Amino acid sequence: MENPGPPDQKLCARCQTIDIAKYFQEKNPGTVELGLYQDVLTKSEAGCPLCKLVIQALGVYAANAGRTWKVGEFPTTQICHLGRLINSKLPVLEVWFSNKTETMPKLHSGLATYVGRIQCLNLSETIDSVGTASKRRMPARLLDERLDYSLVKSWMQDCAENHGPNCNPPPSTLDRESGSLVLVDVKRMRLVRSRWDSRYLALSYVWGHAGDGSQFQAVGSNFDELQQDDALSQVRNKLPTIISDAIDFVLGIGKTYLWVDALCIVQDDPDSKAEYIPRMGQIYGQALLTIIGLAGHGGSSSLLPGVNANASRIPSWRRTPVQLGALSPVAELLNLQRCRQSSKWNRRAWTLQEEILSKRRLYFSDHQVYWQCATIYRAEGGFETLTSDGGKIAQGAASPLDRDDYVRTPDNSRWQFWLQPYWTLAMQYSRRVMTYPSDSLNAFAGILGSALPEHAFDYVLLWEPQLHVCRSPTWCWTAWDGSIYWDGWKHNSFAGKMVRIKSEVDGDYFIKEKGSFRKIARQTSPNHDDDDDDNTQGNNSNSTQSVRLGLARTLEMSPPAGPLFFEAACQRASSYTISCPPNEEISHRRRNDDLWMYDSAGHHCGTMMAISWWKQPTDDDDDAAGAAYDLVALSRGDQDQVTQADVDAHHDELSSELHSAEAYYERIFDAKSYKYKRCWAVNVLLVEWKGAFARRVGVGQMHADAWDAGTHEMKGIILV
Repeated sequence: MENPGPPDQKLCARCQTIDIAKYFQEKNPGTVELGLYQDVLTKSEAGCPLCKLVIQALGVYAANAGRTWKVGEFPTTQICHLGRLINSKLPVLEVWFSNKTETMPKLHSGLATYVGRIQCLNLSETIDSVGTASKRRMPARLLDERLDYSLVKSWMQDCAENHGPNCNPPPSTLDRESGSLVLVDVKRMRLVRSRWDSRYLALSYVWGHAGDGSQFQAVGSNFDELQQDDALSQVRNKLPTIISDAIDFVLGIGKTYLWVDALCIVQDDPDSKAEYIPRMGQIYGQALLTIIGLAGHGGSSSLLPGVNANASRIPSWRRTPVQLGALSPVAELLNLQRCRQSSKWNRRAWTLQEEILSKRRLYFSDHQVYWQCATIYRAEGGFETLTSDGGKIAQGAASPLDRDDYVRTPDNSRWQFWLQPYWTLAMQYSRRVMTYPSDSLNAFAGILGSALPEHAFDYVLLWEPQLHVCRSPTWCWTAWDGSIYWDGWKHNSFAGKMVRIKSEVDGDYFIKEKGSFRKIARQTSPNHDDDDDDNTQGNNSNSTQSVRLGLARTLEMSPPAGPLFFEAACQRASSYTISCPPNEEISHRRRNDDLWMYDSAGHHCGTMMAISWWKQPTDDDDDAAGAAYDLVALSRGDQDQVTQADVDAHHDELSSELHSAEAYYERIFDAKSYKYKRCWAVNVLLVEWKGAFARRVGVGQMHADAWDAGTHEMKGIILV
């Protein structure tokens, strides 16, 4: 157990002028300067308890800053401040200092604020004016070497009884005919087949290297044996430590069943994987609680600190409160966000959907455990964030699907809020590590079921990769290595001017699933226009008949996995010259991996994004001057004209490369040769034909006058 500090330590001259109780009592006590960081550090070492508390609170950064944070070198001239956390339901103090390029270590630049927090152990007993901070919600608590199981059980009970549908998963729609769910019975130490509506906990963790023998798994040769009583007891020394710890935890809170992929999916059985991997959303979404292992480095080194005597916490979990009159304040331990960011677990692809799809999550770090559901965030050390009105938690939510400020309803007036969950999840996932690249779609499949905005499919296709290494299906970003992103300035809004997407696809998109094609359920939105006009999709009977024939032919040809079928206008890519922009343009552009498109007169008429690795075939190449490559019109962007006044009004939001209205347009076309007009932007896909199938090469945008001047041909596109 952490021990209280010695009483009545002498404050330094500066701290004697600060009424620390006022900052805990009053909701808006203001802020006060404490002095330079190095001065506060010196007085801390001399024995001032408040200075020591400030250094401890800021010290969570020192532990994670590596070589950046050095005594006597950084921080040095930064001024520390003390204030109260704004809008907190509980009295929590903040200490901070701001940093800019001039005060940062060499080779670092920017603007950052370092923040630490201070809580009070005995606040509800000593300060009556903050009676809302009941003893049940004590701001801070001292930790033991072992986990307080009763505390976790109280969190689970409170969530189940008081948080309503935000946190409590709906009953399973799957009946017994849908198959069974394999679970670990921790009391009988065996695998059991159970109903999908069983009450169980799930584990999210980092596997060891599957091929090095460090990861015990359920396989065809041992699966029947593992369904015998005490079978897992016989192999417990072979189980990864984190799975063994999870078994102890489930027992410790009085539950019976645990789901863990290594044991509950037969790892060498394709049928078992095919049954459960597509249902990851249901498995994690219906779990009573998902246990998440942040501690350790993955594989055999991972554990759940505090669960048992063999899983101890690292020494830094100990905090020494100081005594300031009747108060016993203590520095807050490392928060969940920073623990997640620094963990190996947070870098793995599979763990993203396991976290996102879970209704309740309990994170085990080296220091303490953290609870997060859709309504509340709690830490074992005593910090919590509540919603103000019973709605979903707004700040710090691990899942964007739990964020109140990410509205996903079609009547929202801002499309970026509408699509924000998908953007956020896709970009997070694309930066994570996948041991087996072929699993990329499987590891995101559950999230796609929860967050794929089919209603905005024309926009979803306009993603841009950082790398060009890809597999099939090329139209889906999960098949590409490296980070992806959407350029909101081109397709969403710029300087306050919204972009409306008008589809150029003739009819609908169809995706092959389970041996047949399913129509993508596109809908209209405030800035997604599907009206029938010269620039939008048609749905006449001839088009419908053509689509039916195209789908039938596609099925007969047995395309690679996940083909996307649609009909659209195409032009030969060889109608344009696609090459690097002039050197003087590269030097000041926001990105240097784009290619420019030039019309027959040599004027810049469009830009292909992030494909600097691609070289356009010439007459001397086997591809006969680019006959194997087409430009496909996906959609048009309509936007009110951006003026210099618009740019000036949004100056602080824009990058220096886009300092003028002219610069906004010049990144796509030569403003001297092409002019603004309604629906000027045509969003095109560059594809390479491989027989009857097309593969995505890149995505771009070009001026409508250049596109309309070309020779078009309607084609059925089978994108693989």
